[in-house]
Amino acid sequence: MRILITGATGYIGRSLVSTLRIKYDLVCFVRSAKKLDVSDKVQVIQGDLTDLNFRKLLPKDIDTIIHLAQANASFPDRANELFSVNTTATQRLADYAYETGVSHFIHFSSGNVYSKSVSPLLETSPRKSIDFYSLTKNTSEDLLRCYEDVFNISIFRLFGPYGPGQNNRIIPKIINLVRERKTITLYNDGQPRINPIYIDDLIRIIDICLSLKGYNVFNVGGPKVLSIKDIAEIAGAVLKKEPNFKLEYNPERWNLIADITKLCSLIDREGLMDPFEGISKTTEEIQRKTL
Repeated sequence: MRILITGATGYIGRSLVSTLRIKYDLVCFVRSAKKLDVSDKVQVIQGDLTDLNFRKLLPKDIDTIIHLAQANASFPDRANELFSVNTTATQRLADYAYETGVSHFIHFSSGNVYSKSVSPLLETSPRKSIDFYSLTKNTSEDLLRCYEDVFNISIFRLFGPYGPGQNNRIIPKIINLVRERKTITLYNDGQPRINPIYIDDLIRIIDICLSLKGYNVFNVGGPKVLSIKDIAEIAGAVLKKEPNFKLEYNPERWNLIADITKLCSLIDREGLMDPFEGISKTTEEIQRKTL
């Protein structure tokens, strides 16, 4: 199998390439080739998804597309870039898949496509674009649905992927606040509550979906729901530091919890990383880097 991966230099992408290169031939489309280790089974193509002609750089013999790339861009000053990478590039990749006979398209969306909720979200829960980012993700999902009779599609709505080596996301941010003995604000006694997915579990799920038939949408979250306080206390136990909390009320805060019943038709819930162990591993790695 020959797989095209966008976003291969990101946190998920690096782990994915490291795992899949053992079994498959990979083509990684990246902005900077310097950020990716290469081998005889990994072809690197340097380009930019904001370039409307980027598909001219792509090979014609791809079996599967894994579209991981998303713009790390702010709204509204970089709205064009955000839409170009998250939405326009998705359409151009879908058209490329149709023209070249790609059989499988795995697309990474977000739990943020749903309407605000404090309850666990099903794949059938109402969706609503509450900001520009979620609009780009919802639009990408809707346009891919139009191709369901053309190639096999798996859409992953991600809920807080985390693990060692991650930076500038909710779990490493909380760990660093504990490590630096800074105050952590608990809104409404701990919201948002989340069920994050450990990076190794996410990579296994992607591998399973490489041969999945039909049109599929999965909430991709972890096995247990945690509050911000829970995350901080797990990190504190590893660091042997007592977290500092302050309480605030904010009616605009809500939970982001995935119902993973459908996901567990692919992977055993009991086989997913317990967040106590996963956050502990993440904390230990951050601690090693800062010693």
